Amino acid sequence: MKKINKKVILSGDPGLQNYAFCITKYNKSKLKILKIGMIKQVINNLVRNDITKKIGPKRKRETITIKGNMYLTKRYIKRFSKLLDKYKPDEVVMERFQVRFRGGQSIAECVSFMLGCLATLCEFRNIPYTWLVASQWKNAINKEIDLEKTYSHIKDKYKIEPHMWDALCQGMYVANQQNLYTYKRLKREKNKVIKHFAEKVKGK
Repeated sequence: MKKINKKVILSGDPGLQNYAFCITKYNKSKLKILKIGMIKQVINNLVRNDITKKIGPKRKRETITIKGNMYLTKRYIKRFSKLLDKYKPDEVVMERFQVRFRGGQSIAECVSFMLGCLATLCEFRNIPYTWLVASQWKNAINKEIDLEKTYSHIKDKYKIEPHMWDALCQGMYVANQQNLYTYKRLKREKNKVIKHFAEKVKGK
């Protein structure tokens, strides 16, 4: 079996408020971020029609309108279709949403629906995809670097929230499994990788 030494992976940390994605090229044990950012075209309504809801404190409540599911789905599919067609990833990796708190069921439904849409896009393009449990990749990477300390460092020094770092790390989990980029190497190059990550997030 021929050894694979290069691959482009699209990875992500889905959510309704924060949906981070990262497209990374792994080539001969080197890591290069091609594109990183946040998906704004989320699907936060599973009802066909537009809905209105009131948000904010009682005295300052405002009414907002959330577009219907069909409109949001088309917008989401269009966004990911552009990413898949432009960067042509060899694999897609995303974190599954697990309900850990009361009221999280509706978020889980929306995230699962979005992952289903993405899976369909991958199927039509023959792109392998993996949905990870959070503990799966976090426990693995924590054996080499302390995630919580890394989050604090990135936030304090670069003013970046952890979602995009998580998106990168999920792709790294698969790269480590396939020996494209190991956690041992990440441990040695941690500061270099964080700097590269921060520069790409800032658009440099």
